[in-house]
Amino acid sequence: LVMPSRAIFSKYLPYGIALVPGGIASILSFSADRYLVGYYLDLRQVGIYAVAFTVSALGFFFVGPLNDVLLPELAALWDAGDWQQFDTRFSGVQKFVFGVSAAATSILVAFPREVLRLFTTQDFSSGAPTLAILGLQGVFMSVLMLYIILLLVRLHVWWTTAIWAGIGAIILLMDVLLLPRMGILGAGWSQLVSSIVGAAVVVGLNWQIF
Repeated sequence: LVMPSRAIFSKYLPYGIALVPGGIASILSFSADRYLVGYYLDLRQVGIYAVAFTVSALGFFFVGPLNDVLLPELAALWDAGDWQQFDTRFSGVQKFVFGVSAAATSILVAFPREVLRLFTTQDFSSGAPTLAILGLQGVFMSVLMLYIILLLVRLHVWWTTAIWAGIGAIILLMDVLLLPRMGILGAGWSQLVSSIVGAAVVVGLNWQIF
């Protein structure tokens, strides 16, 4: 048996605690609008919107698995002060993420109805305009998720919590304003605008690396 190291405990406990509200806020920002769709519209619209949102995740699908590997690797390079290797590794990943997300976004924006037909039936075709808007979100969400990793590497954990909370607030506010007027198309616009704002903030906080 080994007693826990007080130094390590005091270093990582605040880091871990700061991640909790950020994780909760990110989950809410991705799912809260479905409850509002159900509140303002009906369950059929919830189903159509849920399918469109899930399919739109193709635009940033690869970022999550990449970030799982990228975080410990970049953290090791950052702690070692190997700035050249750090920049080289991150720039290579960034180019790959941007290329894949831009390609997926182009398909979703250009052929939303056809993409929906691949995954669902004709009953969901009315969600094509919403899918096109959500598909456009993919590029900005990829940048947001990628640059969140840089904030974690630099131990700016509370910034991630503030960003996700801000995104959630934008989504809720815009949903309340747009859903009664535009239907699920309004929920798509709220997701797009919030991801653009979030991407702009994280790039600004990491401007030198960008």
